[in-house]
Amino acid sequence: QKYNQIIDGDSTDNIIWGTENNDLIYGYTGNDTLHGGAGNDDLEGGDGNDILYGEDGDDILNGGPSFGKAFAFLFTPNWSAITG
Repeated sequence: QKYNQIIDGDSTDNIIWGTENNDLIYGYTGNDTLHGGAGNDDLEGGDGNDILYGEDGDDILNGGPSFGKAFAFLFTPNWSAITG
C-alpha cells in the first residue's frame, strides 16, 4: 500500500492524529493513542499499552506486544487486519 504521510512518535506517551490521506503511523514505545483519520491507514502501536482508532477507511491495526492491542477492534468500524 502506498502512503501519503508517514508519522512517527517517540518514546513518550504520544497522541497522534493522521490526515485525510493514507497514513502510516508509528507510536513506538510509550502508551500511545493513534488516530488514523480518513484514508486507508496502517497504525503500528509498538511497545506499551496503546489505543488505536482506525476511523474512516480500510485500516490495518497492529497494537504491538502489549495489552493495548485488545482495544483496536472496539473503535474501528472498517479494518482489514488487526495484529499484535
